[in-house]
Amino acid sequence: MHYSDGTTSTDTQNISDWCSPQSYSGETDVVSMAYRNTSTGGELTPPTCYVYGYNLAANNSKTVSSLTIPANSQVVVLAVEDQQ
Repeated sequence: MHYSDGTTSTDTQNISDWCSPQSYSGETDVVSMAYRNTSTGGELTPPTCYVYGYNLAANNSKTVSSLTIPANSQVVVLAVEDQQ
C-alpha cells in the first residue's frame, strides 16, 4: 500500500485457486459457482468454485493513495473497499 504521506507498507496474502479452496487466513467465500469455463469453451465441474474476499491491514491513521499487486495474470482484483 502507498500512503498519501509517501510511506508504504507490504502485506502478504496466500490466494486459493477458485475451484480448490485452501482456507487461507483472511480468505472468505464471497460468491460460489457450480463450474468454471475451460479454455476450449467447455465446463469443468468440480464440487463448487468461489470468488474470494481478502482483508488487508492498512494503517488507519493514514490515507491510502494506491495499492500495488504483483503482476500475475492468474490474479484478478474485482473491487476494493475501504472498511473504516
